[in-house]
Amino acid sequence: MLQQLFLSIHADLEACERALTTHLESTSQPLIRQVSGYVVANGGKRLRPALFLLCARMAGASDANLPHIAAAFEMIHTASLLHDDVVDNALLRRGRPSTKAKWGNQISVLVGDFLWTKGCGLLVQYGSLRLLDIVTRSIIWLTEGAVAEISKQNDIHIGTEGYFEIIRGKTSSLFGACCEGAGEVADISEPFIEALKRYGIDLGVAFQLADDALDYVSDEKVFGKTAGGDLREGKMTYPLIVALEKANEEEQKLLHNTLIADHVTDAHFQRVLDVIKKYDGIEETLKLSREYAEKAKAQLQLFKPSIERDALLAATDYAVDRVE
Repeated sequence: MLQQLFLSIHADLEACERALTTHLESTSQPLIRQVSGYVVANGGKRLRPALFLLCARMAGASDANLPHIAAAFEMIHTASLLHDDVVDNALLRRGRPSTKAKWGNQISVLVGDFLWTKGCGLLVQYGSLRLLDIVTRSIIWLTEGAVAEISKQNDIHIGTEGYFEIIRGKTSSLFGACCEGAGEVADISEPFIEALKRYGIDLGVAFQLADDALDYVSDEKVFGKTAGGDLREGKMTYPLIVALEKANEEEQKLLHNTLIADHVTDAHFQRVLDVIKKYDGIEETLKLSREYAEKAKAQLQLFKPSIERDALLAATDYAVDRVE
């Protein structure tokens, strides 16, 4: 589906893949090449590079360096995943053993650091200091969101405000940077750059809300992830927040005890899922996801119609519709 939406930037994405390979092979350390090559070969949707490229082309950018900048965004995103796997003690990533599982925490953290730093270096080499500033601010925001998530793990009183603090940092920050950075590279005026930034941030929220819903209904064969992963990690996501706000005392106790449990069985997960469904937690999450998707799409109305704008609008719908 995404490949069809990204046909207009197919050549750019292929050039981005080549740039990724070239820049990751430039290190003198064979183990860094091996680990980073494993992670990159593990695929992923390349959504952030695609967002950058589509926004840049829509805004009129024709810079030959765009694929290198897109590769930098993918490196920075990948670095955050390596660090996430260590923090979450995750042994699988996209249905395959994570770098943590294969090489341990030390290598995962250090290769993540390498990718982060390498990506930022490419932004200066092929972009500008302002572009680097945009991205470093997003990395700070991302890190703050990750720390907030850890500090509020197992906390049933997190509420919607605390939840949005986390996802705007962990997910929306880099989405916003990709799109805002595209405007900077295209050298368009500030109102247009701000619209791209708002588009990315709102899209990131819509994407994460849909992911939260997906976590409770996902098919591992289709999505490469087992249902209930967030619950088993003690993460308060939106479907659970909705259920907790509506549940009776007995149900709240069940949700809380499951959230803080060291081991969540399939039976425990099913009981939690039944409560979430009873109070329309998944439906409410998807409804809010759609609202943010519409807010994101509205930001693109500043730009004249184009193949790239159509692709961004369709990709925004896909962010929500993939759950159904």
